[in-house]
Amino acid sequence: MEDDIDLQIKELEQRKLKLLTLAALRREVCDLEKNEMVGKNGSGATVKIVAIETCSKFQVTFDRLTMGGRSNQVAIPRQVIFYVSRELCDVTSTELGRIFRKDHGTVLYGVNAVKDRMQVDEPFASLVNEIIKSVRHRLASEAVSATN
Repeated sequence: MEDDIDLQIKELEQRKLKLLTLAALRREVCDLEKNEMVGKNGSGATVKIVAIETCSKFQVTFDRLTMGGRSNQVAIPRQVIFYVSRELCDVTSTELGRIFRKDHGTVLYGVNAVKDRMQVDEPFASLVNEIIKSVRHRLASEAVSATN
């Protein structure tokens, strides 16, 4: 009987841990959804818009980027979001890290990795610049919509 109770307690603790992990992940996604970090020079760029445009170009979901992983399929788009967000948004590396469940050092590494790669990889630089351009275009169209 005691063994059954101990087993049930362990199962409940495991379920609780899974629920807490899912809740934390959900909170991070919600943080991005309500994140309205205003860009430099009042450009109004938000991390959310940067993430949407980057995920679209790399054909990856935001959820996949926040779950971790170091494969290039996940790490490169995440690093591009770090770079573009730092370029267009008034957001700290600590804030970006919180959204993506990374520390600020990982964010800084990602920003520098994108900068370095852009200097030697022209197609990659074009892709990143295209993302920056599409974020700015989207912001401009949203600003026009807001004034009408």
